[in-house]
Amino acid sequence: TAPKPPEPTPIPETPAERIVEAAEAALGTDATPDDKIPDSVACVTQLVHIVPADFGLDLKLTYTPDLLKALKNNPKFKGVLDPRAGTIVVSPTVGTNVGHCGIYVAADKIASNNSKTGLWEINYTRASWKKYFITGKGLKGFLFHPV
Repeated sequence: TAPKPPEPTPIPETPAERIVEAAEAALGTDATPDDKIPDSVACVTQLVHIVPADFGLDLKLTYTPDLLKALKNNPKFKGVLDPRAGTIVVSPTVGTNVGHCGIYVAADKIASNNSKTGLWEINYTRASWKKYFITGKGLKGFLFHPV
């Protein structure tokens, strides 16, 4: 019998593809079912549990301003102006004006924690995020893409 051909070498996924894959795999689930952080404000907790561990986000993060700081200081992410699949969006809380965060799973689809159900789902587009958080609530929006 002829020898088996060698297994093809897998094409390594880009960091962005790995984040999208993790975010899509989490759709319809609660990444933090212990509810130590209430579902109504669990966006950061869910996001840091969904992003693969080797990206170095602290699993103890729970607050959007702290997530913003962590992303700014993380060499595995860079600030960008235009989101694409794999980009993390953060609109940090200011005072009592609660912010939010999510992951672009496609050019114009953002997955994030649903504050009512605690489930991770595709629930924003770039326009709806801007309308609700930036125009509506007066928060800023920051975008970070993995490198």
